Amino acid sequence: MQPRFQKSESPPRTRIPLILTWVCLGVLLALAFPPGDIWATAWLVPGLILLVAFSTSAFKTFCAAAVSGTAFWLCILYWLLHMPVPKILSALAWCSLSIVLGILIGLWGWFSGYWIPRKVLSISPSLTINGTKNDVPLEKTEFRHKLQLINSQDPIKLTLWAFLTATSWSAIEFLRTHLLWGFPWIPLGSSQYKMIPLIQISSITGCYGVSFIIVYTSVSVLFAICKIVIKPTQLHGAMVILAPAAILLTTLCTWGYYKTAHTPTTYTGSNQLKIALIQPAIPQLVIWDPTMTPMRQKQLMDLTIKAARNKPDLIIWPEASLPEFTEDFFSALIDFVHTNNVWIIFGADEVELGYPDNKPRVYNAAFLMDPSGKISSIYRKRRLVPFGEFIPLEQQLPFLKKVIPVPGSFTPGSYPVVFRIKTTHNTNPLICFEDTFPDLARIPPDEKIDFLLNITNDGWFGESAAHWQHMITALFRAVENGVPLVRCANNGISCYISPTGKPIALLRDHRGSYYGPGILHVTLDKALTIKPTFYRRFGDVFANACAVIGIMCGVTGILRKTTQ
Repeated sequence: MQPRFQKSESPPRTRIPLILTWVCLGVLLALAFPPGDIWATAWLVPGLILLVAFSTSAFKTFCAAAVSGTAFWLCILYWLLHMPVPKILSALAWCSLSIVLGILIGLWGWFSGYWIPRKVLSISPSLTINGTKNDVPLEKTEFRHKLQLINSQDPIKLTLWAFLTATSWSAIEFLRTHLLWGFPWIPLGSSQYKMIPLIQISSITGCYGVSFIIVYTSVSVLFAICKIVIKPTQLHGAMVILAPAAILLTTLCTWGYYKTAHTPTTYTGSNQLKIALIQPAIPQLVIWDPTMTPMRQKQLMDLTIKAARNKPDLIIWPEASLPEFTEDFFSALIDFVHTNNVWIIFGADEVELGYPDNKPRVYNAAFLMDPSGKISSIYRKRRLVPFGEFIPLEQQLPFLKKVIPVPGSFTPGSYPVVFRIKTTHNTNPLICFEDTFPDLARIPPDEKIDFLLNITNDGWFGESAAHWQHMITALFRAVENGVPLVRCANNGISCYISPTGKPIALLRDHRGSYYGPGILHVTLDKALTIKPTFYRRFGDVFANACAVIGIMCGVTGILRKTTQ
């Protein structure tokens, strides 16, 4: 039976430095992502959060990680303040979403820093100091006592602790993707988007596998350092802890390097598809202003006519490029595609009538128009943005409609659609932040898809890091499915990403800005005859396994507590 110890509160004068430490760790982790983009900090912070949060107090362990997590998300989601709504609403959205997401990191901290060591691995808070066994309330001791406690553990047990900590992180990210309306924005693994060999493991595990490697390595290094710092003669124990992480990391990077070296990033052949991406950079408020419709349409057509000089097979416009149609403009568009023998994909609202309640259904949709001017396919967005495209719990809480400026709720689509272009190329369209959801982008193994397509409008958030965060989250869809990803945005980031996750071409305007108007020409060939990736065939097997391991740890801890 584990020894009981006296619970005590930290003196008030020590709380402020402690809380500041938690906050600083969250800020440091945020630096791993745009706009900081210092990828190395992602390998440092998870282990430090675990060490700082590790305590005999379950509540304090949770609070430490939750404060770090909230600070992290406040830094990451600052761009919510750029939304063209009253500042009080944007600030409320920024703070509330950051707190909710921070709580999830708090749950990880509690599970990894309290439940796993205490309830699963039976790591006692007792220390042997000068030959005497002492019950040490960690929340009141010096930092060194935590190091002593970790140092006193068997290396195999610490290795298992690091493994379970990493699986719980991946499980929490998986939960974040599917909980309620889902928010899979920048998982930890996406910070390594520049490490092309490393991220190839996503073709098996999804991005969750990269997150696992980061956390497992970070915690393993921390435990090894604890062994060496407290007792330099324990080099053998440190090596036992580090060896699995080092072998895993080396193996995956070597395999990833081989995989990228044998995956072409540019294509040549007879079945080429020439694509022109149109980035109009229309200000967000202008898009929904009916008086500005002629100006918006002229800007789109001017860029499109210019792009047609390069004889593209397909022209792509971004999401909501035509929020409303005019008969004259639509007729002109039909004449254009017919004259230039070009296909076009554009985003617009689709209104469906004829329901018994006489209420029309409005969809955020992508349309495929063939060279004859016929709409050959329509894809309806399946994942809507909460409080942007619909109001959650609107029926149960009708007052929300009065305080949240959403002009009208969209209806979600119910199924994926394949756009078939020229009878030679197929694409799987996604709208807005749908390309951050691995399950939506996952291609059925028996479906012939040559490239993934995302049309988006991130103009709500100005020229902020939101555009880059969106892109680095989305590029993992290319690796997972083993096909290129083409993104067409209103004001950035329009790009072509190779099947290895490497950005090959990014649109810039004449000033070199990624956010201005312009055209990006991309040439694709018919997809090479390759086997579907493991992830494409089996989906989130790894993430589900992490979730199952987490549940087993929870059940194990409960059973042990009941037995005791």
